[in-house]
Amino acid sequence: MKYVQPTSIDALAAAQDSASAVEATILIALRGGDMTCTELAAAIGIIIDTVRPAVTHLKDQGLVERTDKRRPTRFGKPSIVWTLRQPKPLEGPSGQLRLL
Repeated sequence: MKYVQPTSIDALAAAQDSASAVEATILIALRGGDMTCTELAAAIGIIIDTVRPAVTHLKDQGLVERTDKRRPTRFGKPSIVWTLRQPKPLEGPSGQLRLL
């Protein structure tokens, strides 16, 4: 088994904490309304190359979803508008609706 330096473990933990913080910040920003990745980057003050993978991860987790809307980037290319995914009501064992 390969030995992993403690500093490598610390760096991984810091990167994971940083990614979680970015994702949490994106979720908070989307509470204010639907946004593109470019708009999110500007709103929270980080580069778009950090926002895109975080949004993809949030989509994979089912926390955000694409809308049917597109907004042009500064270069005129259409950009996906993202929104918070609304929880779907489910019927519980007693027949009552509950939110997940």
